[in-house]
This record gives sequence, structure tokens and C-alpha cells, in this order.
Amino acid sequence: MGSIRQDKDLFEKETSSDIELLVGVGAGVERIPAHSWVLTRNNDHFRKLLAQPAKQLHFPDDPKSFRNFIGWLYGCYFTPSSTKKALDTLHVAMKYSAVDLIEHLVSYLITNLRVSNVLCIMAWIHQSSRIFSSCTLDSPRGMDSELAPSAPPAEDSHDDELPPPYAACQNSTSDVSPPPYKDIYDNACIDPTMACTQLVNECWRLVDVEAEVILASEALEELSASLLSAILSRPTLGVGSEKIVLDALYKWASAECRRQRQPQNKEGWRQVLGQMLSLPRLLTLDVKELSSLDKLYDKQEIEYVSAVVKKNPCVPAVPPLFVSFVEKMSTRRQKAGKITPNKNNKGKSKKSAKKNLPRDIMYRILCIFAHMID
Repeated sequence: MGSIRQDKDLFEKETSSDIELLVGVGAGVERIPAHSWVLTRNNDHFRKLLAQPAKQLHFPDDPKSFRNFIGWLYGCYFTPSSTKKALDTLHVAMKYSAVDLIEHLVSYLITNLRVSNVLCIMAWIHQSSRIFSSCTLDSPRGMDSELAPSAPPAEDSHDDELPPPYAACQNSTSDVSPPPYKDIYDNACIDPTMACTQLVNECWRLVDVEAEVILASEALEELSASLLSAILSRPTLGVGSEKIVLDALYKWASAECRRQRQPQNKEGWRQVLGQMLSLPRLLTLDVKELSSLDKLYDKQEIEYVSAVVKKNPCVPAVPPLFVSFVEKMSTRRQKAGKITPNKNNKGKSKKSAKKNLPRDIMYRILCIFAHMID
């Protein structure tokens, strides 16, 4: 970022500005005066976009987040004031392959990871892996095995798609000649893949350790089915009783029925939950907790679980819903370990020893994010 810092005084200044950036949609469009040589020198995306001179570019992004991104290219240090602002700006940074800004924001999220925001961050990661997957047109260098976070498989869901990552820009000719171009990628650039891996792993670790608080939070109701399934599939999910998992399923199902305008009854809850009904370790319930099955399970399922839990000599046939999951349903979850922050590498990535282009780095980040639940 050394060369970028020299441009700090030019940020949002009309002086020597040769291009204007219109950001936003409709009545919310904002204008940023810019300097093409700063943009092309400090960002690979702008270098390609401005291969042909232009006087005006339009970006349908959030103006505040885009301004943070442009300011970063000018050397203006940006520290988010909230998780939401960090994620909104990270969306833009990923969209335009600003790898050093990605590194900075992911490090911020790791440092400020809390029970109150972990589900928000995980939901963003899950959705981003789906949105930005269309950016990887080629298959670059493979991701190192040690970078891949581990998580149990989860049933896929049909999440609402957000706007495509790359938006059309309107170009027009310009007679301004930029100063000689300097490739900032000639030297080894920052590779934020290790920080992204750490963020995913720290999210899972926090979910495991603080499972009871997290499963009782309102944020759980807003999760996608696939992310909720991944969480409840965790063998290390730190719940003292599976009744907590049942309560979480019921709460999410009620919210999903409201979203889908389905009836708030057992039939409606079972319909939206589907195979997630097999995720609780029901055969580890205490006898006193069997009454918690009434809301979500049918008569055959309740009779089977009750007979096994009570150790009746005559156990009915395994219900169809449970056939493939009996062994897992009988196994108690492992105790989650305590969170031990990595003091030596808390969200910080070293400069890559080899020349990784932004395209390669973005591909690796997407692999890390997608691997969170797949």
C-alpha cells in the first residue's frame, strides 16, 4: 500500500479528477470524483475496466460501502464501526477483488467476533459463497488442503439469490492521459486466504462452545435451512440436552411458516423442516424430556423414541424418517473445547511467497467460504 498512501490527499477532490463514479440506484445515486491513474494503479478490476478511457462509470452498489472501497484505494485507512458495515464493505471488496481490503476487514471480523454477531457473519459467508461463485470463470491454482475449514455436510436449500456480482458500467471517451502505469502486483501481494480460513473456523468454534446461547437467539430464526442444518449437524455442538436442539427447530420452523405463509401447526412445521427432523440426537433424551417431542413428531416416531429411551423390551419398527440416522441419533455429542485465540496470527496473513493474482486469491477465498457447510 506504500504507493497508495501518496494519493490520500486526492480522495474525493475535484483537482485533476478525470473521471466520475456514480454509485447506487435510482434516487440514491451518489457521485465520487476520481482519478483514473489512482484506480488503475491500485486495483486490478479498475485496470481492466479502464483499459479504454472513460469519463463516467456507474456502479449499482451501496454508496457508503463503495466509498470505503475507493477511499482504501487512495490510502484512506478504514476501520468499520459495526459488523454490518464491515460485511457491507467486504461485499464490495470481494466484488472488485480488493485483496488487501479483504484482509483488513476479515481481520476486523475475527477480532470482533462475538456470540451476538456470529450467526450474522456465518449467514453472510454462506450467501457470499453462492453469489460470488459466478466470478470464477477459470479454475486457478488449487486450494491447499490445510486451508480448508471442516464442517459437516448439510442439505442444500433454495436461498433467495442476490444481484449478480459484476454490474455493467457505462463508458464514454476521455482525452485525459494518465501517468505511466505501475503494476502493484509485480511484488508479492497480501493473500487473505489464511485469515478467511481462520474466520470460518473461529465462527464454528464459537458456535460449538456457546451453542445454548446461540440456539436461543433471535438471529437463528433468520438462517437459511442449509446453514441451520449444518449447525445442528455438528457432533461437537455444546448443548447439555437435545431438548435445546428441539426448541431451536421449533422456533425456526415457526418463523419459516410465517415467511412461507404456512399454517402454524404440526403439519406446517414438519413440512418446512423436512429431513432436519432427524438432526436432534433424540435417542439420548432423558425420560423427562420425551414430552418435548409432541410438537414436531408423529405418533409412530414418538412411540419409537420413547421405547428406546425407556429401554422397553419391545421396540417398534424404526420410522421411515429415522431409518438412515439411528446410529447418529443414539450418539451423544462430543464436548466442545474452550476457545483459545491464536495470539501469534490473529487474523493476519503474511505476504505470499509466490505471485498469486487477485483472481487466484478470490477463487481460494470462495472455496474456503463454500466449504463452510459443504
